[in-house]
Amino acid sequence: MEKYDFTVNLPEKLVYVKVISYTNSAFIWVGEKNFSFDNLNIASNTKFEKLASSVNLLGNNTHSLTQKLSKRLNKQILMSYNVVSEIHNEKLVEDLVLKEILQKLL
Repeated sequence: MEKYDFTVNLPEKLVYVKVISYTNSAFIWVGEKNFSFDNLNIASNTKFEKLASSVNLLGNNTHSLTQKLSKRLNKQILMSYNVVSEIHNEKLVEDLVLKEILQKLL
């Protein structure tokens, strides 16, 4: 088991990331300074689809980010993504967070 705590500096805010990584799975929490836990998704790779299969367990849907991480890390991913961003910046914020997580875990 490995644990990681780091921040991602975005133009308008600081985002916190906490990761607990096991051999075949990882739990990833991403959020702001209020440390909320409003969303939870799970994604897992399957031999039947190119994209990882993903299910929203709590709150808003963040399937795409969870699926990308599952595919790139080749692990089952449980992810709580709790970052509020403007709709036109949402994709950019997710991409920056994805890049930082992958740098730490690969």
